[in-house]
Amino acid sequence: MAFFENQARARRSTLLLVALFVLAVIIIVAVLNFAIIGGIIISEDGGGSTYPDEQPARPAGGWDLWWRPEAIMIISGITLGIIFFGCLFKMLSLSDGGSAVAKMLGCVKVSPGTKDLGERKLINVVEEMSIASGIPVPGIYVMEEDSINAFAAGLNTSNAVVAVTRGAMKKLNREELQGVIAHEFSHILNSDMRLNIRLMGILYGILLIALIGYGIVRIIGQGRIRIKGKGGAVIIGIFLVGLVMMIVGYIGLFFARLIQSAVSRQREYLADASAVQFTRNSAGIVGALKKIGGLTGSKIGANSAQEAAHLFFGDALSRLTGSLMATHPPLEKRIKALDPTFSGKFSEITPDAEDTDYQSPISHLQAVSSGKGMDGWRMKVKPGDITGRMGTLDKQQIAYAAMVRAQIPAEISQAVHSPAGAQAVIACMLLEKEGQLRATQLDHLGHEISSDVREQAENLSPLVESMPPAARLPAVSMALPALRELDAAAADKYKAALKFIIESDKQVTLFEYLLYRIVGQAFLTARQSSQADKSKYYSLAPLWPGAVAIMGAVACAGEKDPTEAAEAFQHGMSWLSTDAQQASPQMPSLGKLDEALNLWSQASPGLKKRLIGACTACAAADGIIQVQEAELLRAVACVLHCPMPPILESAA
Repeated sequence: MAFFENQARARRSTLLLVALFVLAVIIIVAVLNFAIIGGIIISEDGGGSTYPDEQPARPAGGWDLWWRPEAIMIISGITLGIIFFGCLFKMLSLSDGGSAVAKMLGCVKVSPGTKDLGERKLINVVEEMSIASGIPVPGIYVMEEDSINAFAAGLNTSNAVVAVTRGAMKKLNREELQGVIAHEFSHILNSDMRLNIRLMGILYGILLIALIGYGIVRIIGQGRIRIKGKGGAVIIGIFLVGLVMMIVGYIGLFFARLIQSAVSRQREYLADASAVQFTRNSAGIVGALKKIGGLTGSKIGANSAQEAAHLFFGDALSRLTGSLMATHPPLEKRIKALDPTFSGKFSEITPDAEDTDYQSPISHLQAVSSGKGMDGWRMKVKPGDITGRMGTLDKQQIAYAAMVRAQIPAEISQAVHSPAGAQAVIACMLLEKEGQLRATQLDHLGHEISSDVREQAENLSPLVESMPPAARLPAVSMALPALRELDAAAADKYKAALKFIIESDKQVTLFEYLLYRIVGQAFLTARQSSQADKSKYYSLAPLWPGAVAIMGAVACAGEKDPTEAAEAFQHGMSWLSTDAQQASPQMPSLGKLDEALNLWSQASPGLKKRLIGACTACAAADGIIQVQEAELLRAVACVLHCPMPPILESAA
């Protein structure tokens, strides 16, 4: 329990530290008001007309001398406007999500079909972690740096990326790399990514105050504007205003970076603890931290490293140990928090030979070989157990994810890492098993997409059909990075082809529809995805019709008998609300279901959790969840941007 109490305490501390940013902005506005109005008062004392009767009325003194509402409004408005537009500019420049951050730092995207063994190891570890946590496989990038470091960035799980340095791939063994990736997935699951990007925007807004002031001082100081005649006093006043803006801006930036660093240090402690919770193995992340201390360090040479320092696994900048500006706790403290026996001294470490074994160790598979999971057909679970584990994972689920990957035929694992193969594999999950309709569907793929996609779909179809049902969604998740490489025109053509295949048999199953939605979400821009996932509804009332539609779809999909479907539907609705009225479940039209899911995607996280719990209660009304029902639940959760890990009976 202490671990979870520490997590809650860290989150409360982070909220407090973020609030300090607002305080910093208020102080900047107040200081600028004080300095500029003070300058106005001084200029009034030292200047003016030689005719007293032409002097404007002035305050008598004291507080009245400083209370100038119009000036305060103008100065405050301009200052807040600069900070706001600076933040807005930076946020817009990062609106592509994690890929924009990766591009800013000079990262190179890993080709899904890479033959490099280090990159293959990285892809496999990331895929296993994605399957285990229930989020789409993020974009994977490499920084050409010899140091050991990594970061995760994005606006939500749909546009997240994970990047590691070349040094981390070469110098860390698989266990250590898994510990680092688990640390980064903690940032994804704990919603640190959005916070980190917002911190970058706020810092730039404050920096812009200093940059404008510096520009004014530089232009006037270099004599580009002549200070002569009646306008000389005005020019001097502008120069002084610029000087004050520069000084206040840089001082504000200094304190803002202090707060940024404190926020980052809190989140790093939480992410370290979460990585151990996920893997149940402190040796991996501890080994990675020790190699940072005993080998090449974690410094990043990119020009934008200062701006994004708080994103990284290790301290990306060279600073004195224990510095207030450090974005990460000292390595010694991080290691001791995980390994109390650590002496605090780093001995010289000889790097291991490059680990070319990128597959999961067999011991991981044996860890769950005797347990029941989604490869079993019936599991006893409780809705509260499932929703309580959303947004987290553990060693058993990571091992189970490795086992699921091992059950996917090698030909499919290879195919999903190329755009054509990814399109073919997903299409195979929707094709008719035989007959003229199947031939028509394949011909449509060949005509609308390419002959290569058609040929691969025809060849891979038997393998896709032979996969365990539990491997279908993981295979889709593995295919998403390759699908994202399609341009907008190709993506539209592919979605149209999938729609034709789904509707060609004149009936649409819930799984077919959800699969189409998952693929569609992969093609959304980061801005579109972020807007679709933005919390708008905090009350159940406006969402109730959508809940009825979604619950009806789950009940009708999971139960064939009308009586059992009605009982399951009512059980789920009662879980959602005790005021639920008796009603008969109906399979909604695709338009109504689409509208319902779009509505619920903008619900608050707490309401989404209730809906997923209600759907689980609906599926488990008889006390048992079958593998198809579990797969359906995970698909619904994925569409709603809710990370649902594999449903394992022993974990529940």
